[in-house]
Amino acid sequence: MMMELRRAFDNPWIFELSQRAIPFTVWVYEDLARRHAQFGATDRLLDIGCGVGWHRRVVPQEDYTGIAIHPGYVARATRLYGRLFHVMDASRLGFRDEVFDGAICIATLHHLADDVVQAMIGEALRVIDRSGGLHIIEPVLPLDPGARLKRFVFENDRGRFQRTLQQLTDLVSCAGAIAGHDVQRGVLHDVAYLRVQRRVDGSVGSER
Repeated sequence: MMMELRRAFDNPWIFELSQRAIPFTVWVYEDLARRHAQFGATDRLLDIGCGVGWHRRVVPQEDYTGIAIHPGYVARATRLYGRLFHVMDASRLGFRDEVFDGAICIATLHHLADDVVQAMIGEALRVIDRSGGLHIIEPVLPLDPGARLKRFVFENDRGRFQRTLQQLTDLVSCAGAIAGHDVQRGVLHDVAYLRVQRRVDGSVGSER
């Protein structure tokens, strides 16, 4: 039954409806994005894991590109917002080096295994300007070990790679330098914010 429910969310209409019907965590994402993911009006922005395009509400830059691996989501985003979206694997971005000023990634990493996360971050840092950053906004397992409802909700998410705040931070720091961080407790999810940049020596990728 749970597996069938997860598969239902592959339908972009059902996924979009769920975001509208239970918006509590979306509000946390949007609040963190507005407070931390600041971009100039003319900045070239890459949205990694754009879903059905909802992030356009908080990153309204004119020079915007959204990518997702799910063709149905990209088709829905295109119908809603225009031809700004592309089907693409985030671990193998089809863009030139330093073609964007910054990037944002919201609620995507818990769908990706550790090695794919590191590859995605490396690719993101490759395609953004050396002075820019990758802004990660990601739900984490409850900060309070006794928060059973939050744990149940997140552990039964479509994503299969739920992480604690420490696990997320450790993983991300293997691929880039964490230049800023925050965490916000929500009704159904606790959510972390991480700003990731190239290391001082300019390198990207795993330090292991």
